[in-house]
Amino acid sequence: MTELKETYHGAEIVYDERDNKWIVYVEGARISRRDSLANARSEVDGFDKVQKAFGRHTALYVEGFDPASTIPCTITSYMTDTKEAWISFVSKRGHTLACAAKSTRAKVGFHRLYEDTPENQEKLNQIRALAEQEEQLRETSHSIGKSLTPYKIRK
Repeated sequence: MTELKETYHGAEIVYDERDNKWIVYVEGARISRRDSLANARSEVDGFDKVQKAFGRHTALYVEGFDPASTIPCTITSYMTDTKEAWISFVSKRGHTLACAAKSTRAKVGFHRLYEDTPENQEKLNQIRALAEQEEQLRETSHSIGKSLTPYKIRK
C-alpha cells in the first residue's frame, strides 16, 4: 500500500484510505478532513488566509466547568471543521505552564476559550467575588443549622 501525501503551502495533506478522506495537518495539528484533494487544498488556502489575519494571540482557557478557573494561554492554531483550537499554556511571566495533564499544549473546544480583555478580566473578578460570598453564605447557613435546638422527646 502506497501512502499518498503532499505538502501544500506548508501544510501536509495525507490520504486516509480506511476512511476515504484527505486529512490536512498544519504544524502537526489536524485541521480538517475532506472528501477530495481539491477540497483539502481549498481548506489550506482558506486556513492560510484566516491564520494570517488571525495570528497568535492570548486567550483565557476555562479548566473544568467553573468560568472563574481560567488559565492564560496562547492559541497557536485551530480546526474549522471541529471548532477546536490548539493552545499553549503560559504563565503571567510568559513561561510555559503545565496544565493538570502535565502538558504544555492541548486541543480544546472553542466553548472553553474566552477573549483575554480587561472587560472579561473584570467579569471574572466579579464571578470570583460572588463565589467567595457564596462560600461565606454556605458557612453561615451551616453554622445556623448547627445551632438549631434538636427535638427532644416529651413525656
